[in-house]
Amino acid sequence: MNEKAKETELPTNLDQFTDQNGTTYHQKGFEKWLNKLLCRGDLIDEGFEAKPVGFTELFKYASKSDKLLIYTGITTAIISGCIQSLSAVTSGKFATAMLDFDSNTIDKETLWDRGFFMMKLNMVIGVAVMLTSFVSNYCLKLSARNVTAHLRSRFIKSILRQDAGWFDKQKFGALNAQLNDCITRILDGMGDKIGLLIRCVFQLLMAFAICLYIDYRVSLSMFLAAPFSCFIMSFMARMVSSSTQKQLPLLDRSGAILQETLMNVKTVQSCNGQAQMLRKYEKSLIAAKFYGIMCGIWQGLFDGIFFLVLYVFFAVGLVYGGYLYFNDQIESGDVFIITTLLLMSIYFLGYISPHIMAIFKARVSAAVIYKQIERIPDNDCYDEEGEEIVESKGHIKFENVKFAYPTRKGKTVLNGVSWEALPAETVALVGHSGCGKSTSISLLTRLYDYSEGRITIDGKDIKTLKISALRKIIGVVQQEPTLFNASIYENIQLGDTSITMDKVETACRMANAHDFIQNLEFGYNTKIGSGEIQLSGGQKQRIAIARAIVNNPPILLLDEATSALDAESEIYVQKALKTACKGRTTIVIAHRLSTLRDVQKIVVYNNGLVTEIGSHKELSEQENGLYAQLVKAQEFQIVQKDTEKEESKVPTRQDTLGASSIMLRGSLRTSELSVIAPEDEYTDTKTTYGLKALYSNCQGEYTKLIIGGICCCFRGIEIVMYVVGLTLLFDVFRNKYVTWDDYVGGLQLVGWFNIILGIYTLVMIFSSVVLLTWTAENVVVKFKVKALQSVLGQGAAYFDRPQTSSPKLFQRITNDGLNVRAALDTRLYHLLNNLFCTFVQFILTFVMSWYIGIAGSVVYVTVLLVLGYMAHLIQKGMLKVQKTDDSAKVAVEIIENSRTIQLLTRETYFAKKYDQCLERIEETEKKVLLADSVVFCVTQSCMYVSDVACYTTGLMLIYYYGMDVTNIYMACNMMSSMCWSILFVSLALVEALHAVPATNSLFSIFNEAPCVDDNETYGDTPSIDGNVTVEKLFFSYPTRPDLIVTNGLNVKAKAGETIALVGPSGGGKSTIINILQRFYEPKSGRVDVDGVKVSSFKLSYLRSQMALVGQEPVLFSGSIYENVTIGIKDIDHEWVMEAFRLANASKFIEFLPQGYNTEVGEKGAQLSGGQKQRVAIARALVRNPKILLLDEATSALDAESERKVQAALDTAATGRTCITIAHRLSSIQNADKIYFISNGRVTEAGTHQELMNDDGAYAGMIKKQDLKSTM
Repeated sequence: MNEKAKETELPTNLDQFTDQNGTTYHQKGFEKWLNKLLCRGDLIDEGFEAKPVGFTELFKYASKSDKLLIYTGITTAIISGCIQSLSAVTSGKFATAMLDFDSNTIDKETLWDRGFFMMKLNMVIGVAVMLTSFVSNYCLKLSARNVTAHLRSRFIKSILRQDAGWFDKQKFGALNAQLNDCITRILDGMGDKIGLLIRCVFQLLMAFAICLYIDYRVSLSMFLAAPFSCFIMSFMARMVSSSTQKQLPLLDRSGAILQETLMNVKTVQSCNGQAQMLRKYEKSLIAAKFYGIMCGIWQGLFDGIFFLVLYVFFAVGLVYGGYLYFNDQIESGDVFIITTLLLMSIYFLGYISPHIMAIFKARVSAAVIYKQIERIPDNDCYDEEGEEIVESKGHIKFENVKFAYPTRKGKTVLNGVSWEALPAETVALVGHSGCGKSTSISLLTRLYDYSEGRITIDGKDIKTLKISALRKIIGVVQQEPTLFNASIYENIQLGDTSITMDKVETACRMANAHDFIQNLEFGYNTKIGSGEIQLSGGQKQRIAIARAIVNNPPILLLDEATSALDAESEIYVQKALKTACKGRTTIVIAHRLSTLRDVQKIVVYNNGLVTEIGSHKELSEQENGLYAQLVKAQEFQIVQKDTEKEESKVPTRQDTLGASSIMLRGSLRTSELSVIAPEDEYTDTKTTYGLKALYSNCQGEYTKLIIGGICCCFRGIEIVMYVVGLTLLFDVFRNKYVTWDDYVGGLQLVGWFNIILGIYTLVMIFSSVVLLTWTAENVVVKFKVKALQSVLGQGAAYFDRPQTSSPKLFQRITNDGLNVRAALDTRLYHLLNNLFCTFVQFILTFVMSWYIGIAGSVVYVTVLLVLGYMAHLIQKGMLKVQKTDDSAKVAVEIIENSRTIQLLTRETYFAKKYDQCLERIEETEKKVLLADSVVFCVTQSCMYVSDVACYTTGLMLIYYYGMDVTNIYMACNMMSSMCWSILFVSLALVEALHAVPATNSLFSIFNEAPCVDDNETYGDTPSIDGNVTVEKLFFSYPTRPDLIVTNGLNVKAKAGETIALVGPSGGGKSTIINILQRFYEPKSGRVDVDGVKVSSFKLSYLRSQMALVGQEPVLFSGSIYENVTIGIKDIDHEWVMEAFRLANASKFIEFLPQGYNTEVGEKGAQLSGGQKQRVAIARALVRNPKILLLDEATSALDAESERKVQAALDTAATGRTCITIAHRLSSIQNADKIYFISNGRVTEAGTHQELMNDDGAYAGMIKKQDLKSTM
């Protein structure tokens, strides 16, 4: 790795919060003390992923138009902050005028003139605040949206740029977290948070300046509240942050468990591992829940203490100001101006810190994202430097090549490999699994760079070639084909406009894919969908082959390209590839040696070295040679069946292999010809459940929820009592000319009233926040677990639908589980206490003066109508975005399949595809921002409009009707303070709206009836011998009922027999296993076990009597041992070790540094294909099944491993029924009966010898695979 790459490489694990040097970043200097002063002392000790970028660097990737928006937003935020504090001045001066009038200091005319002037000034301030708030909010949020969209795009482009060594150190989940979490934090910090911070700062500065100018003595008496408040909030933040940092890794772990479970849901179901995965998921959520509740406790406690301190110093300011007023050292209105301004300022001082923290986290996240998007790897596929081979001859040469994977530098994979492929020559690489064959292809395509030696093409070192040009002359078909979420045509074309439909069809004909594609309802326009579950392994492989040859590359690399094909399809593909190979070089990796008969050269690998080179004939004649032994292991033995059976009998291990067994599958192919339904045909339920469903399903939490709700309502009285306290002071000021003792008594009453109000507020805040947080945490855990439980009870058809595909379900459960909190946690607390406060204020205003009540009501009703309409637009827009936003799904697809995309040189196509997803939601997001900005400006300015309406009405009532000034003052203050209540209600309501679609989504998952009845209550659980009967089976997949997969199919296996299902891909073989395990229900016909319909069995019991090893092995994150024993209780350790030995897995596992505790990585990425398959076979053997299902179980193994594993499987099959699907016919020649299945029907049936004598389709397939014919 070059120095530049080293400098910019990201940490491999975000949870560790380490920078590239392995150290944690902590704040220093000014940032450290600023956070201590501004209530964020927790940040001093908090570790971050990276050193934050400078503030201005947040806008590094902003366009000129976005920078103009940012400057405009900041300027208007400054103006808005400066003028907002002026409203307190106008209100205070109005109070002075009323008190002067009450004391006969001024007459009615003067009162009218002064009061009316103040209201006109207030209206001007209100309009200015409205306009500046709207412009500031919209400009900053729009620029943030644009910048983060650009960052998302650049992040994806950077991912597609990285080399394989870098990917080996990453986790797909961590990369997705960077894309989602980091950029979300940048969006949060760059958007309105900057505007709010600037507004708050300038509002505070203006407020302090005004207060000091009016009277520094009263101001200084209240300034002491600031450091006390900062200390309290800083300590609270430290405690909350500590709990949050402990909670986040646990939440990440629960998310990883959920993702792994859903993406491999059929493996979980087939292992009967639902309960285990649920417990594992629930356990991780409960561990995280504890710290969530602790966050609520700390927040409630210190938030309450904060208000107590505020009211204590507010009382000090009021009493001291009253004393100065009595001595004629200050005006009455000035006391109100200073105390209310400073109270609000100190209160909002605490609100500055979250904005600072949001911006700081945005800077940290920007550092992480910038490191990623600016990282340039050594072998950069975007690098335009390097030579290009215009017309490659395809002369490939390996010269003493050495290599070790970056993640296992101590283990050399290639230790001096040398071989040559001449132009137009076909060279095969053979050897045991893990010996370095696939590694050689990775080096040739420069996914990795070799450490020593030299690889050349046409005499040019590949390190001197431009990577994109190198890969364009190489077509690659990998062992496990990757198809993308698009049509079949798009999967082959991938945005290359030079590839026409004629070219696509020609390539598909050569790959023997055209016929089955034409049989699909939509032909080449058939959508493949997420998870590739709609095609069989053979069909997917043929499409991948077509994609590799569509551009006629001069070099073809085939990594087990035909391993998934049946013999009939394989021979066609081999002929097509043979034709395609004329005039070009082909490198073949194969375990099925029948595919190598005609290659010019075979290179035999063993332990990282080349041990033999020659033709098939030459190497086969070397009796002691490794290749000759591999060939011998795959030869057909044409002997009499009875003799074969007699000689192959092996005593059973009934003492070790008991009657119970558990079905296991590596990776069950959902179907041969199933196609995911279009979006408009299968959508999620449109039933609306709403918050009623949420609250009616909080069983066990109602006591906490109800008491917490009551405490919220009592908490709402605090603002009402605050107004009452001001009114008490107003009354004291009215009685200035009474005796000193009476005046002091009134001031003491005001002081003690506010102190008691602070204590009351402390109790109510603590009680409500703790109880609601506790409730929210419990309900979220319950709902997430319930959602996963419901999903795990579904049949395979459920996952074929777009809205309930595994990736979509992961997104829904994760996001919706968080969003339902909005209707339960502190947002509900704010909603309830402010709603109740508004109600009380409204009633008291009408009691004081119904005229003012009506005037204020007209204003607020108008405001609420506007807010309600805007909220409707916001919700509508959010739902539209949620429905049309495929960016997350596309990002996952790109990140998980980045290597395939790089080999196809389609980085630009997929980056553009992701950009199109972002563009698709751009207009809707802008409309949502517009409505959001209207909400913001209305809530910020409604207080000014209300003040104008109420104070003007009060002025008229005093002027024309001589009404009591105290009642007018209290009524006006009630209506004015109601603005804050409405503001908080609107903010909480917008947040709570997230809970509505989230609730609908979750409850649609809860209430979805399983398409397969599990019969857990009434199902049969008889002792099973293993007789299997499939009679007149008709079946089509629910998403395509018009496409018949099995058409009256009949198959029978007696207990203890081994039967084999062979025939072309797509004929219905895997469908039989699907239905036998009840992933789907047949349309008609019977599928019985021991004469009992499979639908009559208890589903978990039925699956416990079967074990399946699929064609594509699925492993979970965790150790090898954990993967084998998943879903098993009380397993005997010795038998587990025996299962590993029988599966030929012990040697390679024990060679690993951690042995059986080796972490296999996501999707088993740390193991080779053959190694993964052997672990999957061990997972099957350890379960001791009555019925053993092998769906191409040995297709990924080399010949030697296959022979050993096949012998182990033959031993395991003795005394139990074995149903084998096989394309490699040498593995099933000893079966008791072989069924040849084509087009959904059995066309031939019999023993190997009988079918050979019949000389039918089966015999033809044998002849095509028989290695003897070439020796």
